[in-house]
Amino acid sequence: MKLPRSASELGQQLGHQLRETLKFSPGKPALMLGVRTALATVVPLVLGPLVSPTATTWMSSAGFMIAIADKGGSYRTRAQTMGGATLASALAVALAALVGGASHELVWLAPLGMFVCAALFNLVGVLSPVAAAGGTTTAVLFCISLGYPPGSPALDVVVERGLATLLGGTWAMLLALLFWPVRVYRPARRAVARCYQAVAAHARLVHAPNYALGTADWLTTVSRGHGPIRDSIEAARAVLAATRRGRRGESGRGALLLVLLQNIDLLFSAVVALEDVLDNASRDPHASAMHAAVGNALKRVEECLDELARRIEAEGRLGEPRIDWTLIGSEVPPADDSASAEALHGRHVAAVMMRLRDGIANAYDTTDRLYESRITATVQAPVAPGTEEPRVPLLRRIVEDLRTHPLQVRHAMRVCIMATIAVIITQYFELERGYWVTLNVVILLQPYTVATAVKTLQRIAGTAFGGIATALMMAYVQTEAALLVVATVLAGVCASVLQLNYGLYAFFLTPTFVLLAEVRAYDVHLPELRIINTVIGGVLALIGSRLFWPQRESEHLPDAIADTIGAMRTYFDEAMRAVEDPTPATQASLMDARRGYGLKLNLAEASLQRRLAEIGADGKGLEPMMTLLLYGRRLGATCSALAAARALEASVPIPRLEVLRKRIDLVLGDLENAMRAERRPAPLPAFEPVGDVSPTLALRLSRLPQQIAIIHEAATRWTRAAPPVRIAP
Repeated sequence: MKLPRSASELGQQLGHQLRETLKFSPGKPALMLGVRTALATVVPLVLGPLVSPTATTWMSSAGFMIAIADKGGSYRTRAQTMGGATLASALAVALAALVGGASHELVWLAPLGMFVCAALFNLVGVLSPVAAAGGTTTAVLFCISLGYPPGSPALDVVVERGLATLLGGTWAMLLALLFWPVRVYRPARRAVARCYQAVAAHARLVHAPNYALGTADWLTTVSRGHGPIRDSIEAARAVLAATRRGRRGESGRGALLLVLLQNIDLLFSAVVALEDVLDNASRDPHASAMHAAVGNALKRVEECLDELARRIEAEGRLGEPRIDWTLIGSEVPPADDSASAEALHGRHVAAVMMRLRDGIANAYDTTDRLYESRITATVQAPVAPGTEEPRVPLLRRIVEDLRTHPLQVRHAMRVCIMATIAVIITQYFELERGYWVTLNVVILLQPYTVATAVKTLQRIAGTAFGGIATALMMAYVQTEAALLVVATVLAGVCASVLQLNYGLYAFFLTPTFVLLAEVRAYDVHLPELRIINTVIGGVLALIGSRLFWPQRESEHLPDAIADTIGAMRTYFDEAMRAVEDPTPATQASLMDARRGYGLKLNLAEASLQRRLAEIGADGKGLEPMMTLLLYGRRLGATCSALAAARALEASVPIPRLEVLRKRIDLVLGDLENAMRAERRPAPLPAFEPVGDVSPTLALRLSRLPQQIAIIHEAATRWTRAAPPVRIAP
């Protein structure tokens, strides 16, 4: 394990983790989720006089946990997630009651049952994050049931817990999917609308920057905006795919939303091409008119995209557009038919503006038809890669995912071991409410060491402050009815803030659980007991993250960077093919490559952020990686602009382009291998001018060697000193 070199470095890294602990995610509280969670939790308790108190407690706990497991998405996905978690939880709770009530001679059954449960429901997480959330919910309820031994494995107790859990989860599902208006395509509408809002915000950032155009700060700001947009597009793809899956022959709203999603991807690439235009205009004192015209055009694009986002979310019939999209690019100075640099550049800008107008026109036409769910000849539904996924048998998916996700398998084994140890400790020391220790281990252990540390800090701090607040509440609110009301409000609040900050969620969860789940077992020592058990569980989680297969991001970052360079190589090759042969087939391949490159870049940047949070991470030592990823974004923007500029060329010198393409391809291939082996890359070869091409195309071709050189230099500074392998010329 790499240790910090100085006390100041240790303090810096601990400060980074503390900031991560206190950081709030963007967004607003999920109020509707809070209301549903509160109702799912309190209504079963109100039924206490009609059924046994034990059954209502399990119904209430299951209702709370299943409501929290609702992570959004399409109604089909939510129903599958909540339904699967409900059935699995009912079975797990019944089995835990059976195992926990075994005789003293069979006390070893509890740790064994915990091991099997933790393994099973953590390995299910390889399917998707949603499946992981359902598995965690089931494992937590198993811990609670295991910690409440019924005294004997009486069949009536086992059945009562299982049925109560099933009813509580079903009630939470009914609230989420039936009692609220069910509009099947509303999640997909919102997801696609968020993509339009994201590109609109990016257009505003480009044309109204806080930094001077063309400066390093401006380039950094606009380049870093690409990643979140790609994330929003991919999230919309997943929601739309889940919504449309299983609807054979469906060709209405789903197809229209697919058109809108693919359309925003194309519009985003056009905005990126205009970034390049503005960057070039900022360096030319004679291009002020072009600069102003492009800025005004982007302002109209921003307004149109914002309006389109509102139209996509609207469920009723739409009126006429309030913004005249036909004026986009109208202020761009007209270009003559000469072969001068200014004329060629003007025609390039005009071509990009035409792409923007066509895309926005298609989007308006498509939103007009969402109400009737009709597709006309003017609305083309392009194939969105990854949107229509073939159905794969569940068992085959699990086996394949386990084979290709060794990190998840190691994490599942780590949770199994530490959860089993927690059960043994609680049994040996006969800890009161020992299941709080075990469920904290299950919840807090994360695949990465840093993530475990941050979540543990949030859980312990939130529980400590929440325990103090609970003690004060119990001192002043002592009637069962008053406690029920207060706990109901807190249940809704804690569910609504979960997505904002986990520590804040833990703060409200503590009084919720103590006052609500224990409302009939009033005990002034419960807050203190919960704090102690949470600390014990957090310490065990931290120990497990350090002892068993510790996942330090320093071991994975080089491979993430290498994967990015490999995707960069593919995207560059497809962009050059689009320059040489601009056919629909090459354009489709270009879109696939651009999507793959964006995904790999986002994964690498997330890996870098985790690396920065590790103890012993040197921010200055990782600066080359930051530079590499930043200029990776710029290289992607240049490739997009290069493909757009090719449309103006009557002919290009293919042999000279082929030489450039092969040379850069060799450099990127060596860089990919060097990052995986953590060796110095080979020296950068010389790049010769392409030849007689238009100034617009020449400008973009000239940027390729510059950006490749910066990426190469950053990789050289980061990798270890080792004999390089020379690239053949």
